[in-house]
Amino acid sequence: MSALWNQNISMIHCFGDSLTEGYGVLPGEGWVALADHALKGITLYNHGLSGSMASDILDRLSAASGRVRKGEGYFFMGGTNDILFGLRLVVLENMVEKSLGRLAGRIPLTLGIPPLFTEMSVETGWQEAGSFKRNKRDLQEYQKFLRSLAKAWDLPVLDFTKAFPPEQKWYSDGVHPNREGHERMALLAEKVWRR
Repeated sequence: MSALWNQNISMIHCFGDSLTEGYGVLPGEGWVALADHALKGITLYNHGLSGSMASDILDRLSAASGRVRKGEGYFFMGGTNDILFGLRLVVLENMVEKSLGRLAGRIPLTLGIPPLFTEMSVETGWQEAGSFKRNKRDLQEYQKFLRSLAKAWDLPVLDFTKAFPPEQKWYSDGVHPNREGHERMALLAEKVWRR
């Protein structure tokens, strides 16, 4: 793990889209809130905004980390919306690598790997049936790309593909985890961030 994480981290700012914000569950039931309650000595701040594209998240993260204070850590997870809206994978990956590359050696950063979506996401209107297989393939490739970045930069990872399998019982609509899914995500975050 990066030497930057050897500092005494007492707060983590979590930047992301609806998967971080907690769309689809009640306030206090999202993984960030659940992990915040469970972690001792670390406060989590949720800066997730539903509908955010990766560029939006990266802009907010970059602005916030420009005034980093001792004891602060940062979390980034984004890209699912970009894939669902048809952004070319190479464009997404180049943007994420360039933006995070400027931050990775400067701030304590954790990289989030978003979970897969299920076929129910077609039924609930998050994507077209004809795009599902391509989008799923792109998301899987993007997940591999994020893992490789984390390894190259020696960053801690919250790999939410390991929180639960891509089965409907963990999702509210095929994209967003339900309460049980968020509970599993919180457990994973606690394991990585617990002192």
